[in-house]
Amino acid sequence: MSEVAFGGALLGRASWSGLHALELRGRLTRGGVPVAVAVKGPHGEDVVRADVTGSADAFVATLDLTALSPVPRRWWRRPALDGPAQVLVVVEAGGRRHELPWEARPRGAASRRLSWSGAQGGLGIRLRWDDEAGLIVQSESCVAVLREVRVDGDALVLDVEGTYDALGVGGLEGAGPTRIAVRDGAGQVSATDVPDGSSPLWARRRRTWEPVTWAVGHPVTGATADGLRIDAMRDGRVRLGTQPAMLADAVEVTGGGSSGRAVVVRGRSVGQVERPSEMWMIGPHRRFSASISWDGDRFSVRLPLEVTGWYGEPSTPPSGRYDLAFDQEGERLLKTTPCGLPDAPVRGVCDRWSAAVQVTTANRVMVEVESPLRLDERAPALQRALHNQYRATSPSPLRIAYFECYSGSSATDAARAIHDELRRRGSDLELVWGLQDWSVPVPEGGRGVVRFSREWWDVVSTASYQTYDAAVPAQLERRPGQTILQTWHGTPFKRLGSDRGVVRANQPRYQEAWERAISRWDVLLSQNPWSTEVFRRAWNFQGPILELGYPRNDVLALASDDDEAVARVRLGLNRDDLVVLYAPTVRDGDRVMPMLLDVERVAAALGPGVTVLVRGHMLTRRWAWAGTSRSIVDVTDYPEINDLFLAADATITDYSSIMFDFSVTGKPLVFFAPDLEDYRDRRRGTYFDLAERGPGPVASTTEEVVAALADLESVRARYAERYAAWRATYNPRDDGHAAARVVDAVFDGG
Repeated sequence: MSEVAFGGALLGRASWSGLHALELRGRLTRGGVPVAVAVKGPHGEDVVRADVTGSADAFVATLDLTALSPVPRRWWRRPALDGPAQVLVVVEAGGRRHELPWEARPRGAASRRLSWSGAQGGLGIRLRWDDEAGLIVQSESCVAVLREVRVDGDALVLDVEGTYDALGVGGLEGAGPTRIAVRDGAGQVSATDVPDGSSPLWARRRRTWEPVTWAVGHPVTGATADGLRIDAMRDGRVRLGTQPAMLADAVEVTGGGSSGRAVVVRGRSVGQVERPSEMWMIGPHRRFSASISWDGDRFSVRLPLEVTGWYGEPSTPPSGRYDLAFDQEGERLLKTTPCGLPDAPVRGVCDRWSAAVQVTTANRVMVEVESPLRLDERAPALQRALHNQYRATSPSPLRIAYFECYSGSSATDAARAIHDELRRRGSDLELVWGLQDWSVPVPEGGRGVVRFSREWWDVVSTASYQTYDAAVPAQLERRPGQTILQTWHGTPFKRLGSDRGVVRANQPRYQEAWERAISRWDVLLSQNPWSTEVFRRAWNFQGPILELGYPRNDVLALASDDDEAVARVRLGLNRDDLVVLYAPTVRDGDRVMPMLLDVERVAAALGPGVTVLVRGHMLTRRWAWAGTSRSIVDVTDYPEINDLFLAADATITDYSSIMFDFSVTGKPLVFFAPDLEDYRDRRRGTYFDLAERGPGPVASTTEEVVAALADLESVRARYAERYAAWRATYNPRDDGHAAARVVDAVFDGG
């Protein structure tokens, strides 16, 4: 694929430089030359316009936004794009106009609500990001504006300017906010007026409660009186809090060199804070900490962004959002003030890596380890240009086999076994893996490309074979001369596709989405006859289904005692320990993995010489648990699940498809399903009754799990007949040669 011509500019930073003056800084891209930046009104007209100045590769433009038409604030509603919200566009020489994209777009709902200008003359301006429209500016009317805060004994005196009938603090539920005393035009509030935690400050006008906002040049925050603190929020609101806080006022992201990759945070404590000794970065299946240095009420900490993987290789943390907290559970979060980090997001960039410190509208500080796409690949407009060029390019397949595992988050599963089989045969196919970032190790003999990079678009345009185990990127199409193999990632116990009709009755778009996804598959792999029947019916897939077994299970089928010992060495486990794997599935809608099983009690009850491995689901951000027992090891981010199966003496699961893979080993399975009725009838739905067909006991309490694990030989004996029937039904072709059959059938022998 050739270079994509995209004229104009990429926005790097938007900040306030004066009274409602928005300063935009960014860099020019190849193609057209921008001459102006404008705010486009709801009918396409220019409401505000400013000329662009700058050097050969950078630009600066300052917009005076006082002319924007204000609207009332409605915090509980998202403003419509065709209403009062106005979109930023860039104007090029010759009159061409397009959105002004960011170099790296903000991610997550909180980080997309960027900042508040401060109120002046009854007006304030809010910035937010929309994936489709880009940067949006919106002027809002302010009924009440907090201009000053004074401490008077155990109370705070609030000088609130505006036309209002009363002031209140708290929620809008029930009778509404708790009214506070107003004397001589100022409100007086003490800690007894404020519910525990953090509560918004309101002004009542014409029987409606409106949010109190803070003023330009007066983002009052941190004032304390007898345990009460006032905070000016990044979105313009004012809140009162009764809890002490740790506030950051300086951050730095180092990108490499002698100082290494790290986030440096400095700040101060407010209120009676128990000074912690560590700060934690808590993210998607990974958490790590660093020591805090104190000087009076000032603190500083340097959090390295270089970690050591399970195989001893140095790496950056996986891309994603990381909370900064002072405890492993993520309950005591680091915050800042609106002017505490005026340059946020603060970014560090080096080869194959970038990270940014973001501030949410709730003043929470977090670290975003970003996708390693280059600056000329990140913006949505640039991705659309790459996609359009992909669609316009005639397919000319090359000898390339492309593999993508769980959207690039790992390089394992069936694709890894196929990769290894192709190498064993000496295939001349180039083996390429799509990665979400460079923290994912690439198998020997392959090369990695970052998904949605220009190089990735080149590969998916020309690869003769593409293999996926989950979703195929929605931008890709079935093209002549290319074969898309869908290996899927497990035999179904949870209902799929149209079989989820009862559970998904109120979500008609769900069926449309999976029908579009399935239309891109050429060949579907099945582990057994049961899967073939379910896949054909549930997905209405009309293409060939190859019932060849799962290549990823070849290792399990051929494993020896020595292989199991090697797996324990890789995991750092004692050879003679009783090792139990706990690997539950995700509950639809959960972002944090609940620890339903009391693994601490399991480990304690089984006594010395026991190790419990816990593995969360890839679709959740983290466990709602932070264990400290040495007998419990979190292996959620361990790259190869087969090592866990080989190392374990028994596995505990619930509704996960790993039940059909682990049974290849012949080792005991225990099912812990305390929410079976809820999961079956409301959340997802299941295909059969575990209690009737499962190859192991189904427990609903931790005590029942302990009893089963304490006498595994008895479990083997009681379930031997059912286990044999299970393997005959679900593992008939898991004989160690599935990868060879797939290479013969799909890859023409390699």
